[in-house]
Amino acid sequence: MAQHEPFPDPASAPPLRGYAFLTATFAGLAVVGGALAGRAGPSVELQARDVALLGAATFKISRLVTREHVTTVMRRPFTRHAGPDGDPTEVPRRDGPVRQALGELLLCPYCLDHWVAAGFVIGLHRAPDTTRAVAAVYAVTAVGDAAQLAWRAAQARA
Repeated sequence: MAQHEPFPDPASAPPLRGYAFLTATFAGLAVVGGALAGRAGPSVELQARDVALLGAATFKISRLVTREHVTTVMRRPFTRHAGPDGDPTEVPRRDGPVRQALGELLLCPYCLDHWVAAGFVIGLHRAPDTTRAVAAVYAVTAVGDAAQLAWRAAQARA
């Protein structure tokens, strides 16, 4: 039987207890959210337009939370500044496995996507009109961001 080598630096070890906490929390919220969605009345059929709307909104919210300067205040309890002056680089705090895992979650848009998407899908079943309205705000903002990037690229080529 192969032996696993320990991490040479304990500080570089993944926060497995923190990951377990986040996984259990996500699973618990998904079960409760699913049960509440099921009690909301007639089921809302997830249509292609909902997938597109919620997908664009999930993208925008995940990027907003994990990357924008204005949301640093939300991340700061779980992250710390690590770059030179003027560099916005953040890294997870390493003073506890849950704090580190939350820091990693709040710095990874791909990781946060699952949480945001689950919230939107559950919301679609609990309050479809409100969920679509909130999602539309973020989806339209994502389209606006894409237009801004296209404009900037066109200006750079001119």
